[in-house]
Amino acid sequence: MARAADSARRQFGTVRRLPSGRYQARYTGPDLERHTAPRTFETNGDAYAWLRAEERLVELDVWTSPADRAAEAEAAATIKVLTVEEYGQGWLTERDLRPKTRAEYRRFWSSRITPYLGDYALADVTPAVIRSPRRPRGRVGAPPPRDPYNSAEARTMTPDDYPAAD
Repeated sequence: MARAADSARRQFGTVRRLPSGRYQARYTGPDLERHTAPRTFETNGDAYAWLRAEERLVELDVWTSPADRAAEAEAAATIKVLTVEEYGQGWLTERDLRPKTRAEYRRFWSSRITPYLGDYALADVTPAVIRSPRRPRGRVGAPPPRDPYNSAEARTMTPDDYPAAD
């Protein structure tokens, strides 16, 4: 009796044992193409778990072929993460500035921005990171920036951060 119930159960894909002893999972996708797992599995259960994950993607209507997902992951891995330091150096290089202005900007950037934010990925810099109390506000005795309203901190201030007018 149990045999009939097992055979009546709907299967998504197939798993086969390879001569190496590992397992390969395959299924027919919504595009009516045959898709094979990008790797083989040590156990039968691992192969069926991969198939179930693929079936779930189909059920949620977010499925793309495993080959397309692998290509997207590879492309994402090759994208270079731009740091704040690299962005700043590029910004200074691209601008048409007088030599003294460029030197002053580089000095400011090197002393005020690079030590605290230079290693951050540009996409990870948020107002909270800039206002972080763990970030030193500058060296003791260092002069304040010439234009505090043009600093990175001022540009990320919210109305609640401004001092109250008397």
